[in-house]
Amino acid sequence: MNPTSSRHEFRESRLKEWKSKYTENIINSRRRRNFDDLLLSTYTYYNQETLSTDDIWNYIKVNFDSPKYYLKIYLEKRAYLYHEAIDDTDYWTKKANYLEIIESSRGNKINNINKLAVSYLNDNGGSMVLKDLINVLVNQHKYHEKTCYQTLSNNKQVKKFPKDNVMLISILENKFTNVSLINVSEQEFEEFLMKSKAEESKYDFKQGFLNLSDDRSFNAKSFEKIMKNICAMANHGFGHTGRLFIGICDTENDTLRVEQLDKIDIIRLNGVGVAGLEREAVHLGYDLEKYQNFILSKIENSKLPLKLKNHLKSNVGFIHYKNKYIMMIEVNCTDGPSLYNETELYIRKGPNVDLYLKLTQV
Repeated sequence: MNPTSSRHEFRESRLKEWKSKYTENIINSRRRRNFDDLLLSTYTYYNQETLSTDDIWNYIKVNFDSPKYYLKIYLEKRAYLYHEAIDDTDYWTKKANYLEIIESSRGNKINNINKLAVSYLNDNGGSMVLKDLINVLVNQHKYHEKTCYQTLSNNKQVKKFPKDNVMLISILENKFTNVSLINVSEQEFEEFLMKSKAEESKYDFKQGFLNLSDDRSFNAKSFEKIMKNICAMANHGFGHTGRLFIGICDTENDTLRVEQLDKIDIIRLNGVGVAGLEREAVHLGYDLEKYQNFILSKIENSKLPLKLKNHLKSNVGFIHYKNKYIMMIEVNCTDGPSLYNETELYIRKGPNVDLYLKLTQV
C-alpha cells in the first residue's frame, strides 16, 4: 500500500469524523438557544398566556428539530413557565416576569457565580481554600465545576495564591476594583507581549505618563511622542490594529528606576517590566477612573485630528494583570490619513515612528 495514500485516507476519515462531531454540537447549541424565541413567538401567535402542549406543538413542529415527546422535556426546563395538568392535558402559563427569568438564565450565570463567590469570601473573612469554595458552588448551587474555575480565574475582584500546600482565594482589597476593565484575559495579554517582538510595528510600550525624575511631574514631551505614535499606528491602513500599552517598561533601566521610585516589585515578562499605572494614580491622588479621565482630557487637548480623538474615547481602558493595571490604547485606521497638528504624517517602521511627510500650512 502506498504510505502517502494511506495517510491521505486516514486524514480524510479523521476530518469527516471531526466535522460530523462538531456540526452536531453546533446544531444542538443553536437548538437550545433558539427554542425560547420559538416558544415566545407561539404565545404571541395565539395571543394567550396559557397554552396546551398540543397548541405549542402545532405551531412549532415545522421548526422543532426533535420528536414531539421531547417537547415536554424542553418545556419543563423553562423556569419562566407554570406547569399544570388538567384531565391528562398539560398546560403551560408564562410567568409575569418571564423576560427577567430568561435574561437571568441566559446571561447572568457568570455574574451569579462571581457574586456568590464574593459573598462566601466575605462571610469567611475575605479568604477561603479555593477547592472549598468551588465545592460550595457546585454542590449547593449546582454550577459546573469547570465553569466555576474559569469564572473565578477571570474575576478581577479576587486573587489566588498558594499557601501551606493548598491554593487560597482572597478578595482584592484596593480602591481600583471598580474601574471599568477591558475584556482581555491574562493569557491574551501575555500573547500580546509575545507577539510584540515579531510584529513590532503593531505594538509599543511606555512606562507611564509621569517623569522618572524625583518630582514625578507630567511628562509633556513624552506625551507628545505618544500622540505622534498613535497617529502612526492609525496610518497602518484599514484592517490593521495597533496597541499601545502604558504601564510597561521596555528597558531594564526604566524597570529598575520605577522599582526604586515607587517602591514596588515589577513582573519581568518577555523582556519587558509590567509596572502598571496604579502607582501613578496613587502619586496624583486619583483612583483609576479619575486618572483615565485625566489622560483623556490631555488627549482631547492634544494635536491629534478630531476623528482620531473621537475614536480613542471608546478605545482606551485598563487591563488587569496579576494585580497590575495597564492602560491599553487600541488604534485603528480612521477615514483617511491621520495628520498630527494637521501637517505631519507619521508612520511606523518596525518599532520606530518616522515623519513621512510634512505639509505646509496655507
